[in-house]
Amino acid sequence: MKHLIFVTLIIFTLSSCIKDKIDCPIEFELPGQVLPYDSVYHIGDTISLVSIFSKNVTEINNHKGYNLENIKWDFSFRAFRIDSGKTSNDANKTQTHKCFNIISSSDTNWYWFYFSNGGSCLYAKNIIKNDSFNFILNISPQKKGIYIIGFGSGIYDSNQDFKGKCKNVGFNAQALNNKGKDNNIFLLKESPIPHYNDWILQKPNERFYPFSFAFRVIE
Repeated sequence: MKHLIFVTLIIFTLSSCIKDKIDCPIEFELPGQVLPYDSVYHIGDTISLVSIFSKNVTEINNHKGYNLENIKWDFSFRAFRIDSGKTSNDANKTQTHKCFNIISSSDTNWYWFYFSNGGSCLYAKNIIKNDSFNFILNISPQKKGIYIIGFGSGIYDSNQDFKGKCKNVGFNAQALNNKGKDNNIFLLKESPIPHYNDWILQKPNERFYPFSFAFRVIE
């Protein structure tokens, strides 16, 4: 009888922990858009990367809303040229600053970060205005090719605090770009690099969606 009571207590404790974890805000999706949405752009065209959302964000598992106005949303933009080369680590294919000009940004404090291999990534802050976060980056392609770009805020296991957050439980928040669209994933098949034409396509929901967008740049 004592053993039965002990086992029952363990099951009850584990069930309570699981329920508490489910009720904790862990996963948030932030909207993102590429405007205009297309698969082909010309050199010199203006492409807008937009993410605008209310300070009150709904958690995707428990469907509750949380006020995230004090969260620091660090947004990024990076491009990968995929139509030539042998590996995805080729520095010449990840030099975002050489392939795209920055026309304007909602944050004037954006800056380029340069990786040790010569690649680059742009970082900026998402500014809160009228109870909404606003990130708008206008870019212009400068070189022909097929590109995958990633943009948005990618927070993983963050310990930033907000009302309703569970103690000692981190949360994730990622941009969901062009929800409901394929983001031109078919262009990956044209890449000669196995990382793009095979590895990503094996598990596209994990390795391409939701943060990536592919397109071709022509003259």
